Amino acid sequence: MFARIARQYRRFLLASVIFTVMIALAWLTTPIDIPEGLYHPVLGPLTWLILLILVIGLPLIVITLLLPGLLPVVELWLLTFLVMALLQPFLRSVDAPFWADCLVLLALFLVIERLLYGPWLSGFARRDVAPKTGFLTLPGTPEELWPRLCPTPGQISEYYWPGATILPAPEGSTADFALSLPRRGAAKDDLATVTYEEKTYPTHARFRTEAMSGSPTPTAVFDIRLTKLDEGRCRVTYSQAFENVPLGQRLFFYLGHTFRDTLASLRARLTGRRDWSLQGAQMVKRP
Repeated sequence: MFARIARQYRRFLLASVIFTVMIALAWLTTPIDIPEGLYHPVLGPLTWLILLILVIGLPLIVITLLLPGLLPVVELWLLTFLVMALLQPFLRSVDAPFWADCLVLLALFLVIERLLYGPWLSGFARRDVAPKTGFLTLPGTPEELWPRLCPTPGQISEYYWPGATILPAPEGSTADFALSLPRRGAAKDDLATVTYEEKTYPTHARFRTEAMSGSPTPTAVFDIRLTKLDEGRCRVTYSQAFENVPLGQRLFFYLGHTFRDTLASLRARLTGRRDWSLQGAQMVKRP
């Protein structure tokens, strides 16, 4: 649970910077009396840090634990307030009523959401994400871990993602099969074709997943190597590389430490511990 919170430190830092800039803009455009004690070289920064923890940190902890699907709203609303602060001199010059400010704020939020995480700029600045590699020491032999890490027809019930199913590949596709990963609640299910590029059972697998229509996860290449350490343990080298990812989605992956979260989910699922990861929060419960 604590690691799940700690993995949001990048989001906390970004939110803190945006909040600080927003307050600085408000102070520059609207003179505010600041207590002299805050100018102290130690007391001032310490007070501001405590304020950031209260205003940014505590809400972020609550959202991470209780409403993880709303985590992107943190940066979206702060960016909205920042742009609103830039527009305030203009709004005051035209003597806009309070309700107009509210409408502008809502419109700004919708525009920023559509630009950053929505479809408006989904084709802008697309590029591949550098491969990320992690190492896990897991109980079991390579033969036992293979179907849990590599989607395998006939053994899909053993796959680490609860409820995963294998479907025939779409007509005309050269993929081996399609993989469906159900998600809890309103989160979109993953549906992707799977093509094995290399397969040396039970020590090495390299496969590509290509998102089908409506799936939220971009094309990815997985490279998994299993090395037997002793009779009861296995070392897993797990690599993942996303391809052709839009700017907003790269930012989302970066802020949430998505790869580390995936490793945490794998470690928990394959060792029988409770899965506190954000990925685990999206998974359906096993029957």
